[in-house]
Amino acid sequence: LSIGSNIAPPTKELLASLEEDHAALPDVWDTNRRRNSDETLRLKLSFIGARLDATRRLVASRDAGREAPEPAAYENVAAFERDLLLVRDYLVSAGASEACRTSFDPLFALVRANGFHGYALDVRDHADSHDAALADIAGHVGLASFDGEALRNELRGSRPLVGARLPLAESTQRVLDTMRAMVTIQDESGPAAAQTYIISMARTPEDMLRVLLLARETGLVDLAAEPPVSRIDVVPLFETLEDLENAPAVMRTLFSDAVYSRQLAARGRRQEVMIGYSDSGKDAGMIASSWALYRGQQKLNDVCREAGIALKLFHGRGGSVGRGGGSPVYRALAALPPDVGGGSLKITEQGEIISQQFGLAPIAERTLEVTLSGTLLHEFTDWRSDVQPAEVQAFREVMEVLSDRSLHLYRELVHENHALFDLFLEATPVGELAGARFGSRPAYRPGAKKGIEGIRAIPWQFGWTQIRLMLPGWLGVGTALAGFGARPQGLAQLRRMAAVWPFFDDMLAKIEMVCAKTDIEIARAYVERLGGDRQLFERLRAEFDLTVEWLLKIRDAAEMIADTPVLRSAIAVRNPYVDVLSVLQIALLARKRHGGDDEETQARVTEALATTLNGVAQGLRNTG
Repeated sequence: LSIGSNIAPPTKELLASLEEDHAALPDVWDTNRRRNSDETLRLKLSFIGARLDATRRLVASRDAGREAPEPAAYENVAAFERDLLLVRDYLVSAGASEACRTSFDPLFALVRANGFHGYALDVRDHADSHDAALADIAGHVGLASFDGEALRNELRGSRPLVGARLPLAESTQRVLDTMRAMVTIQDESGPAAAQTYIISMARTPEDMLRVLLLARETGLVDLAAEPPVSRIDVVPLFETLEDLENAPAVMRTLFSDAVYSRQLAARGRRQEVMIGYSDSGKDAGMIASSWALYRGQQKLNDVCREAGIALKLFHGRGGSVGRGGGSPVYRALAALPPDVGGGSLKITEQGEIISQQFGLAPIAERTLEVTLSGTLLHEFTDWRSDVQPAEVQAFREVMEVLSDRSLHLYRELVHENHALFDLFLEATPVGELAGARFGSRPAYRPGAKKGIEGIRAIPWQFGWTQIRLMLPGWLGVGTALAGFGARPQGLAQLRRMAAVWPFFDDMLAKIEMVCAKTDIEIARAYVERLGGDRQLFERLRAEFDLTVEWLLKIRDAAEMIADTPVLRSAIAVRNPYVDVLSVLQIALLARKRHGGDDEETQARVTEALATTLNGVAQGLRNTG
C-alpha cells in the first residue's frame, strides 16, 4: 500500500495517531521516518506491525508466568480495529478502492470475525462437579451446605470463600483452575475468546447459581458490584427427556430471581441455552426425543420472550440420527420450530462430520453457504402460513399420540429390562472402543453403574451402528406409526403431515435413511456368532419390518429413500466394502473374546479391530 502523501494527503486522524505511535515506539519512528517520509500509510503500517509484535510478546510472557511490560502492545482487539479503520478511511479518501477491496478488507473481515483469539472456546463441566466443589469449600470454611438461599446470599455479597492455603480437594481445584484459565484467556485475547460456560446435566436453577458463585471466587463474576459484572455466559445443557420438559420452568424461575437478574443485566439480557440431542435420544427414542426437543425450543422461546430476554439456542447434535444428525443442513433448519432462533444458529459438529463437511476448502465454503441460506430461509418463512390453525393443532395432537406410543415401547425394551442391554454388550464392539482408541471420553460416566443409565449416548449409538442394526434410529417408530395409521383416516393424516410440516417430513426422512442403511442379516450374524437373546432379536426385526412398511405407506413409495437417488447410489456403492469389514470384525471380536493368543498377537488383533471400526463408521456415515 505504497500511496504517496503528495498524491493523496493523509487524513487528520491518521496524522494524529502517528504522534501517539511516535511516543510509544520511538525506535520504529527513527527507523522508518526517512524511508517512509512521503508514504504516511506505510509508516502507519510499520507501527501497526510493531504493536502486534509487542502484543505477541506480552501474551508469551504471561504464558511463561513472568509478565514483562509492553507499553506499545494493543490493550485489546478494539484498539487494533481502530488503527485498521484509520487505514481504511485513508484508502477510501485516496480513491484506492481496488487495493481496499483486495488487500485490506479481507484482513479487516478476519479481525472482525476472529479478533485476536482465532476461535471461541466453550468450557463445559458436569453439574455434579460444581455441587461437589462447593460442598468441599463449605466443609473447609465451616459453613453449612450451599442450598438455594445460601447461594443467593453469597452472590449478593463479595466476601471471598477460598483462601490461598485452603486445602481443597483435587477435583475442586480443577474446577477453580478451569475458571482461572478463562480469566487468563480473556485477559490475553479478549472476552470473546472464552466466555461460554456450559453445565452438563443441568436440572435446577441452583445448578446455574453454583457456577456463578464459583466464578465469583476466580474473578469472573461480581454480582454485588454496581453495575453488576459478569464475564461469562452461564449456559444450562438440558439433556434427558425429563430435563427438556422441565427446562422452561427452570428458566422462568431464574428469570424471576433477583440475583440471577443481575447476571442477566451484566450480560445484556441475553441467555444461551443448550439442548441435548444425544442423551434425550438414548433416553426416549427417536420420536419422543424429537418431539420433546421441538416443544422445548418453542416453550423456551416463549419464556424468554415474556421476560424480555434474547435467547440463543445451542443444538448439541451429533452425526448419528439418534443424536440429531442425519439431515441435510437445509432440511434440518427448515425442521426447526418457526419463530425460534432469532437469525442465529449454534450447533456442535462431531469429528467425522467436520472432516466430511469442512475438510476441503470448496466443501467447507459450500457447507457455510448452505447453512447461511438455510438460516435465512428459516428466519423469513413459516410453513404455517399455508395451513389453518386448527390443522396445526391437529398435527401437534398426532405427535403427542405418536410420542407416547413410541416411548412406551422404547422404555419397555431399553430401560425396563436388561435383555436388550445384555444383547448390546454381547453382540456389539462397544467394549473394544477404549482399546481401539475411539471416543474422547470413557464409554461410561464416572461413578455410574454399567447399565443403560450409565453408558454415554455416543457409544450407545456407535455400538448399534457398528453391527448395522442402527436401533436407536427406529425402535418404537413402527409400532407408533402403525397404531395411529390403523385409525380411520390415520394414514391420510400422516401423509398430510409429511407433505406440509417440515419437522415431521425431516423426522421421517432421517428414520428412512437409517432403515436404508440397516442390514438385518449382518446384525443377525453378530448376534449368532457373538451372543445375545435371539428371541429378542427376532422381536426387534419385526419392529424394524413394521417401521419400513409404514414409512413406505406414508411416502407411497416402493422402496426406501426413493426420492434421493444420490444417497441410494452411495449406499449401494459402499455396502459391499462395509459388508467385508463387518465379517472381518465379527471374526476378530470372536477371536479376541475367546482368548488364547499371546500378547503380541492380541495387540495385532486389537489394531485390526480398530481398522474395522473406523472403516464401518466411515462407510455408513452418521455415526458420531
